[in-house]
Amino acid sequence: MNELISIQTNDQLEQIISARDLHSALGISKDFTDWFKMQIHRLGLKDGIDFTPFWGKTTERIGRPSVDYHISIDIAKHLAMVSGGEKAHEIREYFIQVERAWNEPSLVMARGLKIAERQMIGMNERIKELETQAELERPKILFAEAVEASVDSILIRDLSKLLAKNGVAIGEKRLFEWLRKYGYLQKYENKPTQKSVELGVLEMKEGVRFGSNNTLKPYFTTKVTGKGQIYFMKKLVISPENKQISVNA
Repeated sequence: MNELISIQTNDQLEQIISARDLHSALGISKDFTDWFKMQIHRLGLKDGIDFTPFWGKTTERIGRPSVDYHISIDIAKHLAMVSGGEKAHEIREYFIQVERAWNEPSLVMARGLKIAERQMIGMNERIKELETQAELERPKILFAEAVEASVDSILIRDLSKLLAKNGVAIGEKRLFEWLRKYGYLQKYENKPTQKSVELGVLEMKEGVRFGSNNTLKPYFTTKVTGKGQIYFMKKLVISPENKQISVNA
């Protein structure tokens, strides 16, 4: 079958042609723009449904890209018949043959497989987007978890468990080391530094208990305040890039 008019395929795997190419093949003497506007009115064609504007080839007459329209084979058949011209019937028959070949069962199946493949690729890309979004949202989730636990002060040991529950397996020992390294705990005692007190993230609870010989002895316990739980949750997060603990000291 000789190609009278170039046939293209759009992203939806639909056959389309250039309205300018059809106008030229029909041998219409009327100016293309005027002709197509008349056909839009005559057939009640709708922009975005029956035709899609696009920039065509640059013409010598106007020196810039010309406006053209993509139309379906079905619309092209209608235009060929209502416009007339010496080649109208030949072009209409050509389009019928093109459609017949296009709807051959093996080709329909091949297009169906191609569409399914595109959908699968799109689905995989969407899954990756959701996974990336989940990683980006993780600090917010940690923050929310911390808010739920921030009503009362907790032990540093319990903070390490809360961190582990949310994917930051730093452990109690390493957490103490980190708190000392970044100046939240004193170097040689598990007591809050002035920095921690001023920030309001750690506090020291004092009390007395019975020691040997039933004598009362003072003791102290460092706890993480509600504000501190939120603060340290934001400081210790999992880095999405390498899955390692990222310290924002």
